[in-house]
Amino acid sequence: MMVNNDFSVSYIVCTNTYMSIVTRTDTIIKIKHYIFRAFLPKTVKISVDNIVNQVYNTYMDREKLNEMLTTKYAQYADILEKSLKFINVYNEYERKPKSFGTDELYYSLEIHTIHAIGKNAEMNVTEIADWHGISKSATSKVLNKLEKKGAVHRYKAPNNKKEVLFGLTEKGKKAFYGHIEDHIKFKKEIFQKFDSISDEKLKNFEEVLLSLIEFGQNQE
Repeated sequence: MMVNNDFSVSYIVCTNTYMSIVTRTDTIIKIKHYIFRAFLPKTVKISVDNIVNQVYNTYMDREKLNEMLTTKYAQYADILEKSLKFINVYNEYERKPKSFGTDELYYSLEIHTIHAIGKNAEMNVTEIADWHGISKSATSKVLNKLEKKGAVHRYKAPNNKKEVLFGLTEKGKKAFYGHIEDHIKFKKEIFQKFDSISDEKLKNFEEVLLSLIEFGQNQE
């Protein structure tokens, strides 16, 4: 199908978390292959081919195309933007150091190291590194900081003098239980928000989250 060179068409440009409508003169409809398809729930995914067909079926009707963009895709973009904002807010919450009922401040990696040791009673450096998914050298640095704060102590394994294990001190145990209480309080406040939302909306929200998780896991 030939397109009039003088006909100004709108096509989709996707950037990080929003879509904008760009107007230009061209002989080819240029539609980016990454148009938010990966971010859509399975039940509402629309293929690029279908979008091209929709554009052709409107006979390059700019008004209809713009209407399509400003309804469906603007809504999807808004949902994605809010999801990313929630992630940023949660990450900021996790980044802030907290005392967890002690006289020390613990950063996220530190308190989660305490949590790992407290949950498993005793662990070596390799086990803690695997728990976090980080290197042993990075884990050793965290453990050294926790030792200086008096939260953990190291000792030789009874059946293997070459193996060094880490356990929690009384101070570390206090931080461990304080961390659990903090999470219970946080989840309780979130669950109270969910109480006012219908089961159907929660189910739809879950489907969106699962689609985003699936997309993230498929990225290399």
